[in-house]
Amino acid sequence: MDRKQIESKMREILAQHVPELNAKEFTLDTPFSSLAIDSLKLSKIMVDMEETYGFTLSGSTMMKLKTLALTIDYIEQNVK
Repeated sequence: MDRKQIESKMREILAQHVPELNAKEFTLDTPFSSLAIDSLKLSKIMVDMEETYGFTLSGSTMMKLKTLALTIDYIEQNVK
């Protein structure tokens, strides 16, 4: 899976959990905290990521994934 495919899937997951968010209107570096993504929504997003990509995220790792770019980087490094 290449970076564009990961980005597309993550934008889909984000749109599912934050329907008021137009997933195409934010950049890769926009902080999730500025997108009305609270900790509960972020937890649900991370569960979907785990199920989609087949890995487990620790709480400390979740807290480091503050933007879509950082999330995509993490997925690229951890999905074989």
